[in-house]
Amino acid sequence: MFDSIYDAIIIHDIEGNILDVNEKMLDMYQVTREELKGYTIVDDYSSEDNPFHLLPSIWSKVVDGEPQFFEWNARRPRDKSAFNVEVYLKKIPIKNKDVIMATIRDISERKQTENMIRHLSYYDKLTGLHNRAYFEEELKRLDKRYNLPLSIIIADVNGLKLTNDAFGHLAGDNLLKKVAEILRQACRKVDTIARWGGDEFAIILTNTDASVTDEVCQRIQEQCNQADPQPITMSLATGSATKTEMREDILDIIKKAEANMYSNKLRNGSQIRKKIMNSLLKKQRHNKHNTDRMIALARKIAEKLDMDDTEIESLELLITLHDIGKASIADEILSKPGPLTQEETNIVRKHSEIGFRIASTYPDYAHIADGILAHHEWWDGSGYPRQFKGEEIPLMSRIVAILEAYDVMTEDQPYKKAISNDEAIEELKRCAGTQFDPNLVELFVKII
Repeated sequence: MFDSIYDAIIIHDIEGNILDVNEKMLDMYQVTREELKGYTIVDDYSSEDNPFHLLPSIWSKVVDGEPQFFEWNARRPRDKSAFNVEVYLKKIPIKNKDVIMATIRDISERKQTENMIRHLSYYDKLTGLHNRAYFEEELKRLDKRYNLPLSIIIADVNGLKLTNDAFGHLAGDNLLKKVAEILRQACRKVDTIARWGGDEFAIILTNTDASVTDEVCQRIQEQCNQADPQPITMSLATGSATKTEMREDILDIIKKAEANMYSNKLRNGSQIRKKIMNSLLKKQRHNKHNTDRMIALARKIAEKLDMDDTEIESLELLITLHDIGKASIADEILSKPGPLTQEETNIVRKHSEIGFRIASTYPDYAHIADGILAHHEWWDGSGYPRQFKGEEIPLMSRIVAILEAYDVMTEDQPYKKAISNDEAIEELKRCAGTQFDPNLVELFVKII
């Protein structure tokens, strides 16, 4: 029974010297009986975590007849490697002599699982930062007089929804990871940084006044400006507040920091959106020359159609942003010199839907989102993505379709050389009534 039991068993004398062990002990400790000669309970510990100073007290209680149960960091005699065990010590008589029997169970796997669960309980899996649960516990612990002034920073990621919509959630996750790294670099190691919500982060700074906290916020902004603008320009809205007296409620400080962050976001929102959109425009592979030429032609069409100033402004904005969705497509596809595969064609065709989602994200551009979505619809209903036909297609989308086709035909492309103005006009005429609005083609040809 001694040798077949699941747990390791060590028999010590009252002084702690090993008298006998079972086979499980030899296997668990990876040792031979010969190697155990002269080995004592004092040798069987790992000094890194064990409360070794408690061992005499534990041993004394066992000798007095009081069994003891505790966790221990055991170590193997041969390589000194440590592992976690549960130990049950009890004094028993053997052959009219009192000895101590130690029953030992390896709990290394259980401890690893417990540590993993503890880590998941207090850490955000995506960014590696602490999570909100940990932040709230730490806030209670740190809300003490000796930590005053105690400052809070709330930071919100600008453009996360746009990134998810345009580039996919994997790109959005990468953006959050980059933000987490920026916050780590901008803060001290003693500062508590947590992912507060989906796109919000919170920081606790002990013994830090308002002026130093403002410097930290500025450092965060500077590092955002220096970050690689992939997939979009990095931008955070930050707000802070500082507790200087214990009578102040720390929850009110958090609310104040959050209010300051939203105020910052509202105050600079238009500028931030413009900055992000400009970074996307650079990726849509439309240079200013092409855009200006299309806009000049669009104005002539608009005049003939008696469009008002508001409609003309919307048309110009649509021309500027109609291919914004191509910012999400890999350069090797957009600049591929040969014909695209079916899979690559399907990827490219997604750009009007992606552009629609990008424009819909921002109030300044939402009114042209439908125009972006429909600029590849065909007059005969064979276009994409919704197979609209005829006047179901927004007027501005029909205009942009003609202008874009003319621009593509008369400018060199990676996959073909430009054709002459006359050839382009003939192609437009040929496609009138199928791809293009025939009345608009006729008007455009007269203008050209």
